[in-house]
Amino acid sequence: MLAVATDNHFVLHDIPKGQRQEKVEASSKKLKKAGRMFIKEPVDKDNENLPEEIRHTMASAGLREISFESDESALLERACQGIFEKA
Repeated sequence: MLAVATDNHFVLHDIPKGQRQEKVEASSKKLKKAGRMFIKEPVDKDNENLPEEIRHTMASAGLREISFESDESALLERACQGIFEKA
């Protein structure tokens, strides 16, 4: 059964960098065409390049960026979040 959406909040940064592409591709395969992946990740001094990595990883998995932004929140100093759609 294919999903309409997946929600990946505060997961990707805990996956070893060398395994992230594989995990995102596995999630993408579970989406229906035009299904969406919602993602939110903390960004700190140890992973400052994570926003760019996320965009690249999603595109490589066949997901089109719908929206993406970095922001400050009450819970975290900085976070990035995005919505990506399966082509």
